[in-house]
Amino acid sequence: MPATSRFSDVRERGTIRRAAAIAIGVIVAFATASVLVQHEALNRAIEAAQSVEQTQAVRLSVERLRRALREAQVAAAAMALASDTDAASLLARARALASTQLDEIAALTAGDVEQQRRLAETRNVVAGRFAMHDAVAAAVARGDLAAARAGVASATAGVDASPTVRLLEELERTEQDRLAARRTVAQRDRVRTQVLLAVGSVFATGAMLALFGWSERTRARQRLEQSRQRYQELFELSPVPMLVVERDTLKLREFNAAAQRCYGHGRDDLGRATLEKLLSPADLPALRRFLAEAEHTPHGAGPPGAARDMVHLAADGRRLDVRVRATPLLYDRQPALILMVEDMSLQHAADRERAAAQRQLDELVEHMSEGFALLDGQWRYRYVNEKAAELLGRPKTALVGHVLWDLFPGARDSAFGQAARTAARDRVAVRIEELYEPWDRWFENVFYPVEDGLAIFFSDVTQRKRDERTLADRGKLLSDLSRRLLRAQEDERRAIARDLHDHLMQEMAAVKFALACARRADDPQVYRTSLDDALQSIDTLIPQLRNRALDLHPSILDDLGLPAALDWLSARQSALSGFPVEASTAPGMPRLDRTIEIAAYRIAQEAIGNALRHSGAVAVRVHLRLERDWLRLSVQDDGIGFDTEGPRGHGSLGLVSMRERAELLGGRLTIEASPGGGTRVLAELPASCDSFPGADP
Repeated sequence: MPATSRFSDVRERGTIRRAAAIAIGVIVAFATASVLVQHEALNRAIEAAQSVEQTQAVRLSVERLRRALREAQVAAAAMALASDTDAASLLARARALASTQLDEIAALTAGDVEQQRRLAETRNVVAGRFAMHDAVAAAVARGDLAAARAGVASATAGVDASPTVRLLEELERTEQDRLAARRTVAQRDRVRTQVLLAVGSVFATGAMLALFGWSERTRARQRLEQSRQRYQELFELSPVPMLVVERDTLKLREFNAAAQRCYGHGRDDLGRATLEKLLSPADLPALRRFLAEAEHTPHGAGPPGAARDMVHLAADGRRLDVRVRATPLLYDRQPALILMVEDMSLQHAADRERAAAQRQLDELVEHMSEGFALLDGQWRYRYVNEKAAELLGRPKTALVGHVLWDLFPGARDSAFGQAARTAARDRVAVRIEELYEPWDRWFENVFYPVEDGLAIFFSDVTQRKRDERTLADRGKLLSDLSRRLLRAQEDERRAIARDLHDHLMQEMAAVKFALACARRADDPQVYRTSLDDALQSIDTLIPQLRNRALDLHPSILDDLGLPAALDWLSARQSALSGFPVEASTAPGMPRLDRTIEIAAYRIAQEAIGNALRHSGAVAVRVHLRLERDWLRLSVQDDGIGFDTEGPRGHGSLGLVSMRERAELLGGRLTIEASPGGGTRVLAELPASCDSFPGADP
């Protein structure tokens, strides 16, 4: 090759090298700028991916918190309604899970002041809810099931209606809003990067761009792979059964360990199965409709994904009551759905227990001995039980739906109406007793304010009021009789004193005078005469003392028993009155309790005395017999009789004392008499009075 040519070639090669150098410099400059821009965009993409990861982690923690609150609610209901002591461990597990999830949310939102504020409110609300559950557990522990069920009833709205969900939804909504904002920024960065790359591509070589792009994409893929691994760990370690299924074929693509435990299938079985394996063929159309609805559920509209209660099948054939929540996603660039399966068996069992308890309560209210009525805010009957319809004298259909004041106009301005309006206005319980004059019946009414109405418990207390009036009258009578008894006792004491003074003391004075004369007498004849007079006075005195002692308490009753005492009493009264008094006793009668015998003797003594004093009877017959566990004493005369409904029948001290003696021992006294038809007193006493140790007269 000529030297000129070689020089030209060298110069040309130099020019080419300079041009190449310049071109390379420009390319490198644009490539560097493009790479820097792309690097920044990739960093933002990575940050967005990390934000997505954080948002998903927050949402997963929130869902776990919801599950913990539901488990706590179910545990409290199980303890209150079924007295299930094992539910305490479930409540403790739910409390621990809730605390863990709150701490995780706090860590994930550590740099967000607003989220931390909401989280603090959530902690307070959750603590309050667990305090309610603890109160239910405490009531169950002390056996107060009514208070426990009232505590469960106060939280019947459940977790889904509590302030907890509002706060949790605000947490999720904030994360979703920020995620959307990040996506907007990422989209803008992608457009800007594309423009710059388009400009840079004019000057850059494909190799350079491929080199730098490959390097950055490699690092991005590594980071994305790390993120995917973390997502996989969260998926696998979640306590909630989770399934990933293909949208069209329903083939199971992913499932965690919780799903294996829930359904009882091994990994190989689930890996080869479709979702159809987990439910009966009859439920397939409903399942496909549900999944289609879930796929078209817009994101960010309430809790993520659609949910429905379903029945799945375990490997051993058990039917599982579950709630399935489905959320659409892309899996390997194919449309798929992720299913979160919640076991609802405990909640459904609690619901059944609650329904059974409600049925028992309704049955109790329906068949209780008191009338019960429920009124609305317009005083219309909303419900009445059978007893209420019976007391009001109308069928339920004639009461329910009708206004109280229209059915019973007289009650509006009565004490009943005033009490009802007071209870409804002041929201306090009111109790009254009132005579309803149109029916001449007394009612006891208790008013309790309830939500949008009034509850009324009422009962007919007419008989009690009559008994109270009877007792009051009887008390007045007894008070009068007590005064008369005191006067009679004083008269008896006065008679005894008079007898002692007029007879016994005179005889004693005569004995003393005769003995004094005998002591002073010198003549033996006078001495003997004085002693004879003293002995004669003593002979007169002894029978008088004996009769007085026998009137107070006959010793024959203690020594020989009731039949012998009645024979002696009859003979004595016959001798004193001159009228025949006959006593007959069933042979072979055993000795009875001393209290019973004394009471029967006193009743017979009083009845015979009344017959001899007041009846004008010619004869009196006393009959005593023992029939099974009852002692029956009959005293009958053939006198003039009397009106048992008159003053003598009700106010006689003797009759009242006999009746009180019988009733005190658990017996009864019957008087059969009529003017001109004689009188029969029948006393029926229990053969044993062990239950009345204080009845000794």
